[in-house]
Amino acid sequence: MNLQLAGDLSWTLIGTAEASSWVMKLSKFMCLKNGDTNGCPKIIFCRAGLDGKKKAESIRQLKEKVSAEIPLNGWQILSGSGLEIWSHRQNNCIICDLGNISTNEIDAMQMIAVISIIWKEAIRKGGIPLHAGLLEFEGRGVAIAANGGGGKTTCAGRLPSSWKAHCDDAALVLRASPSDYVVHPFPTWSKYLSKHCESTWVVEKRLPLSGIFFLEKAWTDEVIPLGRSRAAVSINQSAWQIMSSWIGAIPKKEKTELYLKLFENACALAGVIPAYTLRVSMTGRFWEKIEECLL
Repeated sequence: MNLQLAGDLSWTLIGTAEASSWVMKLSKFMCLKNGDTNGCPKIIFCRAGLDGKKKAESIRQLKEKVSAEIPLNGWQILSGSGLEIWSHRQNNCIICDLGNISTNEIDAMQMIAVISIIWKEAIRKGGIPLHAGLLEFEGRGVAIAANGGGGKTTCAGRLPSSWKAHCDDAALVLRASPSDYVVHPFPTWSKYLSKHCESTWVVEKRLPLSGIFFLEKAWTDEVIPLGRSRAAVSINQSAWQIMSSWIGAIPKKEKTELYLKLFENACALAGVIPAYTLRVSMTGRFWEKIEECLL
């Protein structure tokens, strides 16, 4: 399976026979398809097939299962979130050992960890993950950001037919050019944990980002422009809200580098894309306030 995002971010997802059902589940959830794998970095999935004490032998056995060119030596190992992640110092390949236990809860934790790999690379290239829903109006993307329980899902469900909601919890902003950004929808993991939920997210869908709106519950609908400095702080905070579930597991040095790069990206985004406080009432037509900003 291939995952292709804006900004030349792409990966090929490969699974051993033991991990193929997990990979298919993730691919279905994110609406991924088979495609050309030439030149794409690989994320390889296996189940209980790696031994940190016998790295070269483990990699040699894995190569036989997936028929992929993988270096035998030079691997670093990070454990947490129900899986073991092997990364290479020079090679872009990532290997994820899913272990031998599978439940809905474990699968969700592992999928979040895999998404964190994507988000870390996106941050290094100027991107920002947001704790936000992605709405579309006339082909343009609007991010509505809030804490958990802040109203993102409710707002997405209240939209008229002229609008479309692509996600209600997580979105990834990527730089398309020095003066333009695009935004991709990402899954709501709590819905995955619901056994009766059949929701999917077209993660490869990209929309030009026209505005970021930070939700506040209020008695009347109102839009208040944010200055660049306050917008940068709010964007940075939204990113850390969505990253909090996995950031604690990474090494301190890498975490510090991500902190600095993310704030740099937030400042750059705030300098290009307008940001607002969006006060939303229970019965008003908040989307009309957004439309006025998009004119």
